[in-house]
Amino acid sequence: MVRSSEEIKQDFLNIVSLRRWHIIGEYVNSKTPIEMECEKGHRWFPTPNTIVNNSSNCLYCARKKRWPGDIQAEAERRGGTYVRYETGSGTRSYVFICHNNHEFSIDVTLFWRGEWCRKCKENENDA
Repeated sequence: MVRSSEEIKQDFLNIVSLRRWHIIGEYVNSKTPIEMECEKGHRWFPTPNTIVNNSSNCLYCARKKRWPGDIQAEAERRGGTYVRYETGSGTRSYVFICHNNHEFSIDVTLFWRGEWCRKCKENENDA
C-alpha cells in the first residue's frame, strides 16, 4: 500500500506531538531534512520519512551524537579539558589537554571506549 504525502505528513506531526518535540524549520516534504528540537533542547535535522518509517529519535538523546558539554564533562572526569573537534581525510577526532598538560588528539570512537592520553600511558608503562 502506497501512502500519500499527506498521510506521511500527518504521521510525522503525530509522532512529533507524542514525543513533545518542536519543529523549528519548515515542512517541505517527507524527504527534505527539517530542523527539530527535542524536549531537552537538542537540535538535529532528520527527514520526516526517517521519523515515520524508522522510529528515529533525537540523535543526542539516542547517543548517536554528543553534546560538547558531554565531551567536556567526560574530559573533566578524566582530569583533562576538551579543546576542539577535528575532521579530515576520513578521520574524526577530539583534541584535549590532560592533567599533565599534554595536548593530544584522539579518535572519537577510541575516546568513548575509554582511551586517553598516550603520553601519560607511555609514562605509566615506563615506570
